[in-house]
Amino acid sequence: MRQMGVRLLFIVSASICLLPGDECAYAQDPAGPVQALPAIVVSGPATSAKRGRSQTATRVARTLPRVFVYPTTPISGAGIDPDKVAASVNVVDANQIKQTGSLNVTDALQQHVPGIIVNEVAGNPFQPDVQFRGFVASPVAGTPQGLAVYQNGVRVNEAFGDTVNWDLIPTAAIQSVTVVTNNPAFGLNALGGAVNVQMKNGFTYHGAEIDTMGGSFGRIQSSAQWGKQIDNFAVYGAMEGLHDGGFRNFSVSNVRRFYGDVGYKNDASEFHVNMGVADNNFGAATTVPVELLQQYYGATYTTPQTSTNRVGYVNLTGKVEATPSWTIEGSAHVRVFDHKTLDGNPTGTQPCANTALLCFGDNVTPAFGLNGVQLANPFGNAVLGENDRTTTRSTTTGVSLQATNTDQLFGHNNHLVVGASFDSSVSRFAASAELGTIGPDFVVSGSGIFLGQSGDPVSIGPVALRTTNGGRPVQRGAHQARGSDRQRPQRQ
Repeated sequence: MRQMGVRLLFIVSASICLLPGDECAYAQDPAGPVQALPAIVVSGPATSAKRGRSQTATRVARTLPRVFVYPTTPISGAGIDPDKVAASVNVVDANQIKQTGSLNVTDALQQHVPGIIVNEVAGNPFQPDVQFRGFVASPVAGTPQGLAVYQNGVRVNEAFGDTVNWDLIPTAAIQSVTVVTNNPAFGLNALGGAVNVQMKNGFTYHGAEIDTMGGSFGRIQSSAQWGKQIDNFAVYGAMEGLHDGGFRNFSVSNVRRFYGDVGYKNDASEFHVNMGVADNNFGAATTVPVELLQQYYGATYTTPQTSTNRVGYVNLTGKVEATPSWTIEGSAHVRVFDHKTLDGNPTGTQPCANTALLCFGDNVTPAFGLNGVQLANPFGNAVLGENDRTTTRSTTTGVSLQATNTDQLFGHNNHLVVGASFDSSVSRFAASAELGTIGPDFVVSGSGIFLGQSGDPVSIGPVALRTTNGGRPVQRGAHQARGSDRQRPQRQ
């Protein structure tokens, strides 16, 4: 049996005399003669002595305070107090993004939003996929996209494959990012939720700022932003650039982005024109056999593996307070996106039984060129590979309009949103396979010989596809429906 211990606490009080002489002061001593203290006079500063910043003091860039609202639709103005939402509210502001020291907004989301996981599925830290409670927003075509992403109320899921290229969003220009749980008003791919990105403008950011840093593997990055308000007008601009040599061979990353906004605001209305461009290219550090890594940790297997993203867009947004309880908001946008990949791989092409010709899959099935004639074998006994290329170009246009009413209903506060939007896009996709040889460094060197329709059944060859996406999403409070897509394939 465990014995119980008893603890005793002894308190000893001692009186120590710290005054010289034989007498000590005690609280019980009789009161002496009353001593009159001088009067205390409190006076305020003179009205002419107003404290403030010197006229010659250096002005410091600052972001004005912002009150966050929970967005009920992609358009920024239609929001409610987060305390009124019966769900988790996840907001990441500009200061939290800046503290990461990263030009990738997904790093801030992973740090500050519970439930978000970031994976470098494409082999490059600037091309991650973001998972929120199991739903994904990824740059990889073919991934089931379960998150909708909006920038200033404009959908940035690309028209072809609904992919999300996080590298195209200028991080320094972000005012806030709100992660919204599943809300039908955010349209397609919002089954798992939506990411609503609001950008800075000259009314919310004043001053100038330059931020430059460097690191290992030749990494250097810099961003600059400037904002100014003059009466009812404001202007804002931000630029970002990054170069990273990568920790593996052929894994260089280059990021170049610009964002600008010109705005006008008075007591009853606000209008903005914002535009952005980006030109980024990346090398991918993909999976490598462990035997190769044991020889050299920076090795790569079958290169090149590169991708290029380019985008340009112009958005027009406006808000008018028609009455004290009715607000009308709208937007119009044009977006052009261009994506190219180059991927060196092994190939199914091989010499035929007659080594003067090339076959595909075995030594009997012919490998054809673009002209439909079986290819001759100019490679001899070299190890064959192929450079696979893809090109995607999408042009998207759209408009949206909504009205918000805040009149009370049966004596209770009410927030009603009614609106509609229309988006249309045209995408062109092309793919090709160029034969080449694989060198001792596993680099595929192209030969200028392209494969035609080959294989039995046909499993490789050039592809040319044109698709048109048209829909009429309708918003009714928290409900939104979207029309169907149409695809018209065309072969070369």
